Amino acid sequence: MRLIRFTTADSPNPRFGVVVRDHAVPFAALEKRAGRPSPHLAGSRSYLANLPDSGRAAQELFAWGEELDAGRALEVGNRAVFAGGKPAGEAGA
Repeated sequence: MRLIRFTTADSPNPRFGVVVRDHAVPFAALEKRAGRPSPHLAGSRSYLANLPDSGRAAQELFAWGEELDAGRALEVGNRAVFAGGKPAGEAGA
């Protein structure tokens, strides 16, 4: 599991997340999609301040994201990315 802070063109504010199938995915998107909110994953500082509980929550969401069925999409920025890693609307998605 690789934890990351990143920005996107549509959101210059840093996001805290994880790499899922070669895509930067904010924890907020994983939490929303999985229905598992965790205040400990709001940012890297809250993550560090709440270890080891935040580590378990991050690992659970990461595992959930990795196990998505091919037909289910995650929103990454303004686009949906399928579990296979193809952005929605591109060939093979």
